[in-house]
Amino acid sequence: MNSKPLEERVSFLEGKIEILINQVNERLRGIESEISSLRSETNENINSLRNEMNENINSLRKEMHENIGGLRSETKNETNSLRSEIKELNDKIDNQFKWLIGLIVVSWLIPILLRFLFP
Repeated sequence: MNSKPLEERVSFLEGKIEILINQVNERLRGIESEISSLRSETNENINSLRNEMNENINSLRKEMHENIGGLRSETKNETNSLRSEIKELNDKIDNQFKWLIGLIVVSWLIPILLRFLFP
């Protein structure tokens, strides 16, 4: 057995326990500070990603609006082109219809006139 008195051994153990508790406390403080820095770093990364996503979404919206505007313009131009072509076709049909009516009238009038002029 050890020849040191019990009080001396207990005080030695208490000193060692105190040192261990201080070391554990220091390590816990270190872990807490690392967790805090990780949290702030994560929050910064999240905010950075959020800002980047917002910028990307806004640029996509802008591109889409520009593309939609361009498509609307092209559609209006094509529609106007089709309307003018339809108008030209209608004018041609009207002109040919007038000629056809004129020919029919003339083809009726000729026999009638020939009958009255040359009985």
